[in-house]
Amino acid sequence: MEGADATPTPMVSTPKLMAADDSPAFANSHLYRSTIGMLQYLCITRPDLSYCVNKLSQYMNSPSDAHWRAVKRVLRYLVETMEYGLWFTPGQFKLVCYSDADWASSVEDRQSTTGYVIYLGSNLIAWCSKKQAVVSKSSSEAEHRSLANCVSELLWVKQLLEEVGISIKQIPAVWCDNTSTVSMSANPTHHARVKHLRLTTILLEKKYLMAPCRLTLYRQLIKLLMCSLNPSLPSSLQCSAMLLGSRQHIQLLVFKRSKD
Repeated sequence: MEGADATPTPMVSTPKLMAADDSPAFANSHLYRSTIGMLQYLCITRPDLSYCVNKLSQYMNSPSDAHWRAVKRVLRYLVETMEYGLWFTPGQFKLVCYSDADWASSVEDRQSTTGYVIYLGSNLIAWCSKKQAVVSKSSSEAEHRSLANCVSELLWVKQLLEEVGISIKQIPAVWCDNTSTVSMSANPTHHARVKHLRLTTILLEKKYLMAPCRLTLYRQLIKLLMCSLNPSLPSSLQCSAMLLGSRQHIQLLVFKRSKD
């Protein structure tokens, strides 16, 4: 990959990758797995890689040439975004979470994708892009499972902060863009159609502030964890989505927010 051309996005939106395609099997599966392992390590500080690495890791058992080409595109994207990294600024000690789900996004088995981000003040401290283990019968059900995973992570983060001496006095806010999911989570009375979700619902009945997310910006940001980055999306939005990018991008974002 030495001297490879840079690309602005880590993965194309179409055609979608599949396990069974017309592409021949990749000859060096060990190289594929080791490269994915290195990319998974990068995801610790690069949330923008979460979706594509999660997707490509689903084919480590039997990768094809098409899958390897997709891996090389991620490497070319890293050439383009070498200076990107997490950016932290001082602020209030309050936890805010944004949860979403891409319903039936997997072409092969129609399983959904969970995506969420957790902020401490204005700083991104936790995120997830993961294929759900079961098939959801509706978008509300997929969002419900994603929300449960988000709250589980939130509980762990809150406990960790308390152990290191950081007390979170405000009730954490959990945002979701699906009103049915918020209603199911807040209402202790459930009907027969959601009985199978009872275990996750018990978790969501904690005293958190849950509300439908009406913030257009953050509805776009969380989508970056569940789909390929859109080349038409402004780079400043891609950077601000995960607090990634150059210092100039972040300073511009903070300035715009302070004016609003």
